[in-house]
Amino acid sequence: MYIIPEANFARLEAAVTRLAKKAVKLGLTPPIISVVHEQDIDDTRFLFIILSGDAPVINGYKLLAVLEHGDSEVGNIIRVVPGETLPTSYRTKANHCDHCNSIRRRNETFVVSNDAHVLQIGRNCLADFCRSPEAARQLAGYAEYERELDEAAGECERVSSSAIPTRLNVNRLLELTIATIRTYGWMSRREASYGDKTATASVVATFLIPEAYRSKLDKKQIEEIEANVKPEDATEAEGLLAWVRGFRDSADSITDYLYNLLVVLSDTSVAHTHFGVACSSVTAYRKYLGQLEEARAPKAVSTHVGEVKARLRDVAVSVIDTKLIEGKFGVTTLCTFVDDSGNRLKWFGSGEQDLNRGGKYTLTGTVKAHEEFAGKKETLLSRCVLTEA
Repeated sequence: MYIIPEANFARLEAAVTRLAKKAVKLGLTPPIISVVHEQDIDDTRFLFIILSGDAPVINGYKLLAVLEHGDSEVGNIIRVVPGETLPTSYRTKANHCDHCNSIRRRNETFVVSNDAHVLQIGRNCLADFCRSPEAARQLAGYAEYERELDEAAGECERVSSSAIPTRLNVNRLLELTIATIRTYGWMSRREASYGDKTATASVVATFLIPEAYRSKLDKKQIEEIEANVKPEDATEAEGLLAWVRGFRDSADSITDYLYNLLVVLSDTSVAHTHFGVACSSVTAYRKYLGQLEEARAPKAVSTHVGEVKARLRDVAVSVIDTKLIEGKFGVTTLCTFVDDSGNRLKWFGSGEQDLNRGGKYTLTGTVKAHEEFAGKKETLLSRCVLTEA
């Protein structure tokens, strides 16, 4: 989802109209602009925009991915076509073309496949390789068209694109992401695209806007987030970076998602075009910490604790995970615990519950229900009081 000033809508329409002609020439479905929400902020009306369209089916060959060759010593940024799988060997492939069998300076190469082969092709060799200028135009054009569409919409979001920096220090980015999640909860770009929500990465991106160009909403959000930055956020950011960069020795065996994290977070700063994957690393890291804590917990089979409506008192627990959930009436924290016997307990606490993963607490609460999730018995609690052990 893109949020643009109404005054920029005509510019976006012109850009999409231009790209629609390109799409038709490439045999692609033209993009569609959908305005899903309008909101007045200060003296400006903002439009919440979704762009949609269909990926092409190429005769003879299909596009698996585009490799973005930069200066990173770790490897390439990989843009895999949804639903496709790219061999991990391409993560560190040089800008080599299998058709002309040469290595030279190329910003991008295209990984294509048919039923028999997976090959890396330079842009200038596509037509000769495919033996079809039309197929070559579609293969190269689709990747370029999608990037141009995203850039056009992104430019329309900005007050003055020439005055806005495009990178943020990696530690600063992660600390702001942690504080933003603490303030508003986590919102992925995919989840945000289904409604009128703003993705966490887009909120963090407002810190790139120079103060003179910030709206009252930008200033309010930034003030709230900065007030929520805590000293331990820097420690969590350092732990996250150590975790991600630790995959360097096993890069061939990790998922595409983790590999992209490794490439993006191995630099000292992050480009705004990669904020989405960079910000998502916080939730991935916290999930990993929760799995570690659960692995350390006693291996006994979880059973239901207490009787429904009964009050549990002074139960020793460890925190497995916390998750902020943004709802209609504010933020709720889903807290998951394990007691000394390996029994899992959950509590939906109102507001932000400042609990440390792996922290030891003494819990008093009321049994609301006995449930089962993913084959494990869990006890749902309400009216909880926690004391740090």
